[in-house]
Amino acid sequence: MAKHMPCPACKKRMPMDAGSCPRCGHMVTAQERAAAARFARKVNIGLMTILAAVILFSVLGSDTHPDTHHAVDYQVIAREDFSVPGRDRRQVTIIAASATTRDQFAHTAIKAALALAEQSGTQVAVAFLEPDPAIAGLGAALAIARHAPDSGGFSGDQGWSWQVEAAESRPTPQAITIERLWEANRDRFQTPDGSGSTMTDEPALRDFIAQTLAIPPNDVRLIYTERTKYMEE
Repeated sequence: MAKHMPCPACKKRMPMDAGSCPRCGHMVTAQERAAAARFARKVNIGLMTILAAVILFSVLGSDTHPDTHHAVDYQVIAREDFSVPGRDRRQVTIIAASATTRDQFAHTAIKAALALAEQSGTQVAVAFLEPDPAIAGLGAALAIARHAPDSGGFSGDQGWSWQVEAAESRPTPQAITIERLWEANRDRFQTPDGSGSTMTDEPALRDFIAQTLAIPPNDVRLIYTERTKYMEE
């Protein structure tokens, strides 16, 4: 298909190789034709630049980092590789004593997951923000951030790049102490359950902790941390 140019006289579209404008009859000079060709090349270069920028944004923009400006300093206390065949998956457990708000919990866990993904190149990075090292892994995490840079989720075809959940507040120091004592002394309060196994004598363990801390037995309660969805994409 022949290239076109605007007529230098009437500005209507005309074939670039035509000797004159079919509408107004203007005789096109070699200089006018050359100028139109130079302009067309500039337009094409501009369009290609825009197209390249759009493609680059679509590729890089799919893994845009979420907001982490509320993140605080954290310390990694444990690492775990829970990969499966065909899918590299890794996890870090962190603590952050200065994190006190939901945004700080979530952003700090997100920051840790991003760092794990960038440093290890793993396909799935998970960060657990725990309130205390002694009770890590007991279900009291303040935030959990799961990140799949390729948007494949845990399996590779789940279609998510981020799943983040966070609690509203941190457990009290007394609650953490109770949890620590419960875990540290539970083996001492095992009794036969009649089936050849054992079970924890919870009333006796509760009384022991109450006496140790000089608090009423009814105040000895294990931590229940409710985390709700913070973000997902």
